[in-house]
Amino acid sequence: MQKQLPIQKITQMLIVLTASILLGLGGTLFAQTDELPWQLDAQLQPTADSKSFLWEVRSPTTHVYLLGSVHLANKTLYPLKPTIMQAYNSSETLVVEADTKSIDKSQVNKLTQKYGMYQKGTDLQKEIPKELYQQLDAKLLKINMQAEYFKTMKPWLVGLTYTMLSFSLQRLHDSERERFSQSYGIDEYFLRQARGKKPIEELESAEFQIKLLGSMPKNEQILFLEYSLDGKSQLDMTKLMTIWKEGDIPSLEKMLFRALQANKKYEFIYEKLFWKRNRSMSEKIEGYLTGKKVYFIVVGAGHLVGKDSIIDILQKKKYKIKRL
Repeated sequence: MQKQLPIQKITQMLIVLTASILLGLGGTLFAQTDELPWQLDAQLQPTADSKSFLWEVRSPTTHVYLLGSVHLANKTLYPLKPTIMQAYNSSETLVVEADTKSIDKSQVNKLTQKYGMYQKGTDLQKEIPKELYQQLDAKLLKINMQAEYFKTMKPWLVGLTYTMLSFSLQRLHDSERERFSQSYGIDEYFLRQARGKKPIEELESAEFQIKLLGSMPKNEQILFLEYSLDGKSQLDMTKLMTIWKEGDIPSLEKMLFRALQANKKYEFIYEKLFWKRNRSMSEKIEGYLTGKKVYFIVVGAGHLVGKDSIIDILQKKKYKIKRL
C-alpha cells in the first residue's frame, strides 16, 4: 500500500503554514511549547541603539503602527525593544495577517482536499517532470523522508510543506533557547498579549491564503515546487534573527529576493505572494487610516521592504511615514 501523509497531518501543517506564506516562515512540528518567551527571558535587556522593522503611518485623523514580523523565531528574539512595546501599548486594536486561533479546521480540511490533493487516477509522480520528482526525493532522503509520502499532494502543497520542514529542522539539535518555533513568532507573541484584552482583526485569512496558492495553474505549481527546492529560496533562520534584531533592511531585501534576482522565471511567485497581497493589504490599511482608532498591524517583514512594498505604496499616496 502506498505510503502518504494523512489529511489530518497535512491540515495541521496548513493551519500553521497559511498564516505565514513565504516570509511567514511557517511553523514547526518540533519544539512546540506553552511557555511564554517574554516571561522566560525577562532578565535580558533589549538593545535600543538601532531602528526596528517598525513604522508609524499618519493620516489627518489618526495613525497606525506597522511592524514587520518573523513568524518563526526563537527565544533569543526577546524581550522586544521598548519602542515596539510602547507602540503596541498605545494602540487600540491588533491586526495580523491571519489569526491562527480563529481558523476553521474543518474548512481548511475541505480546502486542502479541493486545492491541494490529487483525486484517484493521478499523483505527483505522474504530474511533474521526472527530474523534479527525483530532485524532491533526494532532498527528502536527507531528512529521512521520501517523495512517496507526498504523492497525493499537488506541487504547491509539496513545496510549501518542504519549506516548512526545512525551517523546522534548522538548529533542531541546539539548546531549547535556540530552537525555532512558531510559539516565538512576533505575531504569535502579540496575539497572546492581545487575547481577551484588545480587539483582534485580520488582513487576510488562512482560507484566502490556501486558495491563493491552490488556484495556480499546473505549470506555475511546478515552478513553485522548483522554487521551494532551490537553495536560493531557503532562508538562514539564524541570520534572519540577526537581521531582524538589527533592523537591517538591505540585508533582508537581499535575502528575500535573491532567488528572483538569480532567475526571473520566479517573478510570478513574488507577484502572487508579495506584490499582489501588498496592494490588497494596503487598501485595508488605508481604511484604518480614514478613522480615528490607533491600530497596531503585524505583517511579515517582507511585505514592508523594497519596491512595491506596503510602505512603498503608502509613501506614494503621500501618507506621513516615520521609521521608529
